[in-house]
Amino acid sequence: MTITSNKVDRLPQPYVSLTKALDFPNYDQELWWTRSAPLLARIMESANYSVHQQYQFLTLYNTLLVPYLGPFQDTWHCSITHSGIGVEFSVNYQEHGVRTVRIGYEPVSYISGTTRDQYNVITADNAMNRFARLQLPSFDTRLYTGFMKYLALDTDEAKTLKGAKLGSSKFKTQAAFGLDLKGEDVSVKSYVYPALKAHITGKTFRQLLDEAVQGQADARQYADAVALVSDYMTASGCYNQYSFIGFDCKTPSSSRLKVYGAILDISWAKVAEIWTLGGRLADHKGNQIGLDLLEKLWGYLTPHKNNRPVGIWNYELMPGSLRPEPKFYIDMNGEPDHQKVTGITRFFEHLGWKETAASYPSTLQSYFPDANIQETTNLIQYVSFAWTEKTGPYTSDWSSCVLDGFVDETLVNWVDFAHSAG
Repeated sequence: MTITSNKVDRLPQPYVSLTKALDFPNYDQELWWTRSAPLLARIMESANYSVHQQYQFLTLYNTLLVPYLGPFQDTWHCSITHSGIGVEFSVNYQEHGVRTVRIGYEPVSYISGTTRDQYNVITADNAMNRFARLQLPSFDTRLYTGFMKYLALDTDEAKTLKGAKLGSSKFKTQAAFGLDLKGEDVSVKSYVYPALKAHITGKTFRQLLDEAVQGQADARQYADAVALVSDYMTASGCYNQYSFIGFDCKTPSSSRLKVYGAILDISWAKVAEIWTLGGRLADHKGNQIGLDLLEKLWGYLTPHKNNRPVGIWNYELMPGSLRPEPKFYIDMNGEPDHQKVTGITRFFEHLGWKETAASYPSTLQSYFPDANIQETTNLIQYVSFAWTEKTGPYTSDWSSCVLDGFVDETLVNWVDFAHSAG
């Protein structure tokens, strides 16, 4: 196809070269490519991905994801972004300037939300089958198949609900995916949302999760850690319609399980309680180190505020481990981007990542060359933070997309931070 933008000189060469050679089957896919792929290309270029990697992952994005972004004028409201579009990019920051680019997306097709696929399950399954055909190293669908069986709506339940949403919300999502672009490999993660399953069965999130773990031989390895997390989440009232799970789509014996929670109007005291699992992890030195750093990040991003409108977090569980690792997401949607940039930069400086701190403002600007960061509020949507003994601090940012005068509410949403403990 022909590139019509007058800003070709601002676009990474791999994107320009590929776009000249691509022939899209329909206009929707062409629009998704031209409005989102430049941002992915800019992010990879700034993260020092080689030209070879950029071509590889842009090609993968075009062949694997773009066909599953659906109509460009959204007919299905995705729950992974504030705006309801089905794709977002993020950058994970680690010590020594190492950065990893990630893609999150909820597959959408022309049948999503119709009587043929009222809750988008068929489309998600088709996308998973497409992943399987890539023959990725260690890729495995067993956990996806099992958790979808226990936590997502089945055919009869979908017919009973007749396309109904959850209460007054637009929520209908059953599954979504994440891709980590590392080296020459792609690792796939899946997320399953049981809110509607809980609604129609009358079961609690804990009941559904326990059944899903005990009902799969491959998932019983998480049983003890899930019980530990669920004891706290149940006692504190943190399991609700926003709770969901995530896991790696690889050999179950090496796959992480993540239990997510979200609540409204969260204070720093509640964040500290969540981070320590209600005190259950407080005696662990690494947990306290992470909490101290998270408090710094909270202060840099939320000066003079004790409360935030939303709190999101997860507990990462490794097979056979009884030590959940917390990760917290600070939702920055709608707040001035220049304040977010200042806060993130100060946190990088606090970690001693001087080069990353110095380059961060210009890096973000390079993603959105036409945006005035002094005026925008939608470029960075979330900032996440985790700390483990293996990686040390770990943070990501997720930003939104502004390309060629076109504003997508959330295509890039997050910022991840990580560095080694030593």
